[in-house]
Amino acid sequence: MSKQIEEVILCSLCNYSTNEAILWGVYEYVISDNVFLHMKRTYGWCYSCKEIKPIEVLPDKPKLEKELEVLNSTRKRWTALTEFKSNRALETVDEKIKEIQDCLKFLNLRKAPPRCLTCGSTDVVNIVRPNVQEGESVQLAFTHPGCGGTFTVKNSRNDSGIRFNWRIYRRLYSVNGQFISKEIWR
Repeated sequence: MSKQIEEVILCSLCNYSTNEAILWGVYEYVISDNVFLHMKRTYGWCYSCKEIKPIEVLPDKPKLEKELEVLNSTRKRWTALTEFKSNRALETVDEKIKEIQDCLKFLNLRKAPPRCLTCGSTDVVNIVRPNVQEGESVQLAFTHPGCGGTFTVKNSRNDSGIRFNWRIYRRLYSVNGQFISKEIWR
């Protein structure tokens, strides 16, 4: 994959820096044989790694349950209107219903809090990832532990044309966020 690094995170007091590439790749939970669930992730501070790392973002169960309720209601109305004919809109709703049901099953199996996706520690703090426009810098509401500096996210995209070739990996994790394996992705 050829990609240009855009987001850089810098500390105001020390020389610590990292970039958005820590979030790149395919991260999935293994639910069962050949059943995988996409893993959402964000920046977070891992107290074991002592740096910003990718951290799991667990789905919001009440929000998913409400969305499922709305989709089931929509499906019921549409089924009545289409008189059981094949309908692409219904198929799309059915796919979304299955996706949410899989996510709810995952949450029912999940026992651990969010983890660092590098070391597996649960001693982590989620850092809200800001939306930073080209040329902007946004200060994070998080103080650099041990240093006391402030983290700033800078969108350093430029039109220099410099791009990097990255090998993208697929990382697999158990339902409780424990690392299983890593492989080169396509």
